[in-house]
Amino acid sequence: MLSSSLCCRLSRVASTSLPRSCGFQASLVSRGNRRRRFSTAEAPPLENFEPAAVPTPIIPRRPRPTTPAAGINATNDRLQSLFETNKMSEAEYLWTQMQQVGPRPDARTFGIVIKFYCRTGRVPIAERLLQKMKRERDPAPTSVHYGLLITHWALIGNFREIELLINDMMEYGLKPTPHIWSSSLVAYVRSELSLSERPKTPEELVPVLEKAKEIFHQLLKQKALYANAYEVMIELLSKMERYAEAIQLFRDLTHAGLKPSKHTINNYIYCLGSSGDWKAAMAMAENLPSYSRAHDKLILAAAQLGDHRRVEHLVSAFASADVAETSRYRLSFETTEAIIRMHLKAGDFDKAEQFYQSTLPYVSKFSADMYNMLIQEYMKYNDLLRAEDTFEEMKAHSVLPTLESAATVIRLYGRLGRTAKAQRIFAETVARGFKPDTNCYNALLEALLFGEKVPEARATYEELKSSGLEPNPETIRVLIRLLGREGDPDTAHQVFEDMQLKHGFEKTVQHFNELLAAYAYNDRPDAVESVLFSGQGIAADEATYVTLLDMLIKRDQYDRAARIFEFLRSRHTDNGDESFSFEKSPALINMFIRMLTRCGDFVMAEYSFNNDALKPLTATSAVSSSGMTNVVADVDTYAAMIECYASQNRLDETLAMLESMKNAIKTRRRVPDCYSLALVVDLLGRSGRIADAVAVWNDLTLNYRIIPDSMAYAVILETCARNGAIAHAVPLAECAINAASSGDMILMTDFAEACKLLAQPRISAKFQHRDEMMKPLRLRNSRGPSHVDSSDEVEAVVPISSQVVEGLRQLVQSLKKLPRKNS
Repeated sequence: MLSSSLCCRLSRVASTSLPRSCGFQASLVSRGNRRRRFSTAEAPPLENFEPAAVPTPIIPRRPRPTTPAAGINATNDRLQSLFETNKMSEAEYLWTQMQQVGPRPDARTFGIVIKFYCRTGRVPIAERLLQKMKRERDPAPTSVHYGLLITHWALIGNFREIELLINDMMEYGLKPTPHIWSSSLVAYVRSELSLSERPKTPEELVPVLEKAKEIFHQLLKQKALYANAYEVMIELLSKMERYAEAIQLFRDLTHAGLKPSKHTINNYIYCLGSSGDWKAAMAMAENLPSYSRAHDKLILAAAQLGDHRRVEHLVSAFASADVAETSRYRLSFETTEAIIRMHLKAGDFDKAEQFYQSTLPYVSKFSADMYNMLIQEYMKYNDLLRAEDTFEEMKAHSVLPTLESAATVIRLYGRLGRTAKAQRIFAETVARGFKPDTNCYNALLEALLFGEKVPEARATYEELKSSGLEPNPETIRVLIRLLGREGDPDTAHQVFEDMQLKHGFEKTVQHFNELLAAYAYNDRPDAVESVLFSGQGIAADEATYVTLLDMLIKRDQYDRAARIFEFLRSRHTDNGDESFSFEKSPALINMFIRMLTRCGDFVMAEYSFNNDALKPLTATSAVSSSGMTNVVADVDTYAAMIECYASQNRLDETLAMLESMKNAIKTRRRVPDCYSLALVVDLLGRSGRIADAVAVWNDLTLNYRIIPDSMAYAVILETCARNGAIAHAVPLAECAINAASSGDMILMTDFAEACKLLAQPRISAKFQHRDEMMKPLRLRNSRGPSHVDSSDEVEAVVPISSQVVEGLRQLVQSLKKLPRKNS
């Protein structure tokens, strides 16, 4: 066995025989010797001991020594390359390794990563990185890092976030660069012009211009000139109709040596045209590619100035261009809207609608204001179904109505009798986050009163009062109508008297007419005449006398009505008043013909039609169906003559006048009510021509868009029942019942009686006497449904309940199973 001293010597020899660079091997040997004890058998003899040859160790090659800056630069270059080649997973892995292992990220690294997160939409992560740089200051943020986030928000148009970042930047002690000021200016102007709910008026853009000028002056102070800053300022000034300032700013842009964009050039041409310098505008446009957006701007300027001839010339030149060119340069929706508005302001609705229909294939959508104008025009001509179609087009193009257009649509559905739909539109407007204004409440009140939903109208008015909204003159007018429907015209009169004292509103003829209608609705002719001739300081207009005459004629007070007509005929000749005259008023002539018809003076009614309505006053007026020059006859005039001839059972003359009325609908665009439809269908049914009656019904309701009400449906159902045409009646009855169930129509007791006639096994072919049938039709034509005098000797016609409607549905369903002869 070796002694301990010998073992120590062997260990020293082994350690000295190893190179210094392989110290880890010597340590392993010494550690092994400390752990292992050699036995006597294993130990070699001392005399034969020779140190073993130690192999030369493999020394690993060290990397080339580099500076820390060179290493981080290479890593940053690789990181940026990965981001630019969309290798996102590798880039994020490298970013994580840099934070955990190294090299330590510097300011450029953070800039690359912040830009990446902004580009991929993960802005909150980019903002957290910026806050981390502010907090740790290793590295500290610079204006470049803030600029990356500001550029992102500028592209979106979120100026509020830009403002917060600029304030944070300045609090940190950094000065915004010219690029940051330019980005903030572009974002601010674009957000105010395009991201608002509706286009702002020039007056509303005044504070926007002041703030934009402050930012623009910051750029001028730093002597930094950016073309996009000039571009948005020129666009803002053109929207505000400050064309001279916009033109001067464009000249400053070119003098500064900056190259304007195509959009800026187009705005400059638009400003030249709008300012009246057409020579310079056309010269500028000629230097551009043919039929570019510059020509679109020229048409827009001409349309806004109302220059019809120039618009037609430019549009025709635009349309006659090569198809390949025009397919790229369609008229913008802004220019299209301007042309439609130009025609509407000129009163040429036919051209406006024609141009609107021609642009539908390639204009994706119009603005809510444009749809609102079209709906209002259709409503003015009583073409309610076409107005509804326009609203459906608006919804199909995902154009959300503004408060103003919502109020228009609510009025539309009120006039259609679809009160439930009007209430749904109001509720949807509130659900979208809009706070209804006074105009919106007024529209809902009118719709409810039109549908005779007086309690709900009262509740809506109380809601308007409690909402804190200030009433306007229109609110007072609707309140007067509400009080009249509630049977309290005296309170309505008091509201009319106190409106100037309590609210500061001037009394107008519209309020005056509404008060007369309230008394007329409650059958108080003495009060109507008392108010009319009491001298309220308001000059009565055409509608005033129409309201009075309508009440007198429906009450069969023809003597009083005749005296008013004599007064109106002498009024123009005595004092030369040109405000309105009997000879030029279609409404007054229509009332006069109706009065003569109802009192049985058919000869005089026909004479008045030929000499008053069709009097040849001018050589340029339109020609009527009878060959005479038609000056004041309108759709309602022909409707009055239909009543005149139908009252005499003169079928041929009635049908001829119906054709004249259809021509007037096409040319004058005004759609009448369903009273004439009911009269013609009734007369054809009495003559046994049930097929013609159904054909007239389908023609007028489908092609001429006349909207039937409960009275018209009752007439067609009774006509079918008395002629045994149950197969024709059942679909019509189902249509009316479905409309009533959905809240789109109010069915009356006359409809229920007509349905009961269908269920009778044998019905006499003999109709009621003509006078018995005509009187309820006349009363229902314009009087409130629940106001029929006992002296009228007809049963009161009132709305039926929903339970009765469901009972009628079951009755009509049972009629399908009964074998009936279809004439």
